[in-house]
Amino acid sequence: GITFHSEVNSVMNKVPQFFPCKVSEWKPTERYLVQEYLEKPLLLKKSKFDVRVYMLIASSNPFLVFYHEGYLRRALAEYEPMSKDRKVYLTNTHFQSMKKGFKLSDHIWPFSMMQDHLREHDKTGAHYVETMLNPYIKKVALLIFQSARKKFKKRKGTFHIFGIDFMIDANYHTWFIESNGYPGFTWSINFDSRQMVEEYFNLAQQVHENPQFYTLMRAGDRYGSFEMIFSEIEEERTKVVYNPCNEFKDNRAYSSPLRIANRRFAKFTGKTGSVAKFKSYTNGIPGLTSFAGSKADSVKAQVDMFKELGCNSRTFKYMPPTYLLNDVEDCKTFFSLPDKGKWVLKPVNAQGGEGV
Repeated sequence: GITFHSEVNSVMNKVPQFFPCKVSEWKPTERYLVQEYLEKPLLLKKSKFDVRVYMLIASSNPFLVFYHEGYLRRALAEYEPMSKDRKVYLTNTHFQSMKKGFKLSDHIWPFSMMQDHLREHDKTGAHYVETMLNPYIKKVALLIFQSARKKFKKRKGTFHIFGIDFMIDANYHTWFIESNGYPGFTWSINFDSRQMVEEYFNLAQQVHENPQFYTLMRAGDRYGSFEMIFSEIEEERTKVVYNPCNEFKDNRAYSSPLRIANRRFAKFTGKTGSVAKFKSYTNGIPGLTSFAGSKADSVKAQVDMFKELGCNSRTFKYMPPTYLLNDVEDCKTFFSLPDKGKWVLKPVNAQGGEGV
């Protein structure tokens, strides 16, 4: 399972078979991914949480990709960075359900509930989710699709849904953690996953049975609660080619002022805020103008895409430093790191893959 390590040498002791990084091929069940642990996450009611959203490839010929807002999975124990209790820092439903008095409605929060909570406590303005969080998550979801696009076979009648997980740190920077090709659908009174599943099957069926109705859809158009984020038909019409080096070039710059920005927005639209304060507000916030609003395979596809286009994914600050120990180059880089930071070691039981 997932293990936590305080230094690089600790990872080496846990999986000695990966050192000194000479093996070039590992079986899917032998692969591991190591990712830097985010020690200062944004907290809700003093508890850690992560964000799950969904991306649906409703058609692969042509590619039609949709985004569905998801939910938060909140730990039910107060966050302590040095705690060894997994229920404190692992937010998935399996671990949280082990806590005495577990209530799914306390654990699963919709985005609207998070927005209300942040606004009530003057942490952000009233529109943080729709103007900052959702646009950025959609931006990363599109990157995930584009990086794996060449691996999908184009054939009629196929569709696939992915679960994508994120974390938000104390500075309101959103970090991509992992994507899952076979996601679960946790039902809660706060998030009706049954309706979402029914809607996604209806969408996939309609796209293939009545494709003429979807040829004019563009990014931003909706089918129920699913929003289109990419259309191959639109791409061919506009001749605009996706390039992540351009999409994320200012990603580091926009990150630093987010905490300050949210505090200022809260002054205007938070619980105690007043729009009247805008009259005397002229100080701009530098950096915000750039804001555009199997796990191992996903990470590798993204890294490879950046390399192919001549830029380094690790300079864009959209994912915590992440290394594939089953990749010789990544393995050597990781084990040569100085002993600083904490690390999360994840076994990767690869499923699906090329041709899914």
